[in-house]
Amino acid sequence: MAQHGFGRFQAHQSVHHAGLDASVNGMGWHNGRVDIMTIAPLSLYCKSYSTDLRRLVRLAQSVRQFNVEALPFYVSVPQAELALFREHMAGLDVQLMADEDILRESPRIDINQVHGMPGHLSQQIVKSEFWRLGLSEAYLRSEE
Repeated sequence: MAQHGFGRFQAHQSVHHAGLDASVNGMGWHNGRVDIMTIAPLSLYCKSYSTDLRRLVRLAQSVRQFNVEALPFYVSVPQAELALFREHMAGLDVQLMADEDILRESPRIDINQVHGMPGHLSQQIVKSEFWRLGLSEAYLRSEE
C-alpha cells in the first residue's frame, strides 16, 4: 500500500488489477445483480462501516468535486448498514453494495466464517475480494 501526503492529509491507497477473466467476459456487478456491461479501465473503491459514515460522506463529496475523469466510485458496507448509508449517501454519485455481495463472488469463502472473524480480518478479506465483481480492469482502494 502506498502512502502519499497532500498537505496535512495522508491518503492510503492501493491499485488492484481485476485480472484477465473479469475484463474478457464483460460481466460485472450492478445493484445486486450481474449485468453485461462495459468494464471501466479504473474505478475507486472504499470499504466502510457506520462508525466512519461522516468521514465517508466527506470523502464522497471530495470525489464528486475532484473526480474529473468520472471514475465510478464503489463503497461496500455490511448488509445490516446498507440502508443507513443509502440515506446519507444519496446524491453523492456513489455505488453502494453490501460486503456480503462481494464475498458471495468467491467460491471458497464461507460468509458465516468471515462474520465470525475479528473486524480487522474480515475487512481485509472483503477488500481483497472486490476485484471478483469485475467492475473495472483496475481499481484504487481508498481508506476513509
